[in-house]
Amino acid sequence: MINQLSIKNFKSIKELNFNPKKINIFIGAPNVGKSNILEALSLFSIPYISNFDNKFDGLVRFNNLKNLFFDNITLKKVEVITNIAIAQLRYRDNIDMFDLFIGKKTLNDSDLKLNPDYSNLTNTLNNTYRKYPDLLESEKIK
Repeated sequence: MINQLSIKNFKSIKELNFNPKKINIFIGAPNVGKSNILEALSLFSIPYISNFDNKFDGLVRFNNLKNLFFDNITLKKVEVITNIAIAQLRYRDNIDMFDLFIGKKTLNDSDLKLNPDYSNLTNTLNNTYRKYPDLLESEKIK
């Protein structure tokens, strides 16, 4: 069971730390980030989805992939950490790609590498990015 959760730089969440219980209720005004907590956790389900191609945008709501980063700033990685595992979404500006790293909590930042079994994940994220051609030039951080 997840009993520690930390989310950084994901969509509307700059930084969130809390200890989930067996049952959690999120209450608040519309568009304050309640669903973003669940969407951040959904990143951990990606390795278990068969035929992942074109399903990333079904897990997480966004208009363009830059929206996945707090304040659309892609220089800082998205980080979702639980007591069990860690997920990081990083943007590589030099080649217009996103990488998703998922690993055990015991891994250090330098140990995070793409699992060869999910090697097409980076390509899938890149293809999703390319579904939004206006991003290729106009959305880069200069």
